[in-house]
Amino acid sequence: MVNKEIIDDWNDRFPILSPYTPSTLYMKADIVLWGLRIDRIFSKQYRIIFECLPLWEDSIQKRNIPVFHTELLGMDGTQFFIDYASHDRLFQSASDFTEKQFGLFVKAKVEVSDVWKWLDQLSSSFIPKHNPIKLYRIFEFKLALALF
Repeated sequence: MVNKEIIDDWNDRFPILSPYTPSTLYMKADIVLWGLRIDRIFSKQYRIIFECLPLWEDSIQKRNIPVFHTELLGMDGTQFFIDYASHDRLFQSASDFTEKQFGLFVKAKVEVSDVWKWLDQLSSSFIPKHNPIKLYRIFEFKLALALF
């Protein structure tokens, strides 16, 4: 479980997001929930995961499977882990990286065209080319965006 103070810091930094579970902050954007998951790494560190959950799915089990998720990266493009003990010192950098990487999703008005571009970039860089079957969730999301 994540410390409440850490969730509160992230919620203060991104007030458009609301606590959803003890370790997630989401906002409803029409057909999806998206936001930040504070993912505990071992017992001394956490990382930030941006994820999107589908609201168009009928079963609760399918709704809990993210359409996509991507983790926060540091300045050099590597994983950005935050020590609980260093949270106060690293939080500003982590929240700045979050704003830079996922800022288009954590504002009051999100443009569909921006989401579409971001998905194209995600699907071309994040999903391995040798396993295109993993793209089906992104295609499903694009179809839901187009229909909505």
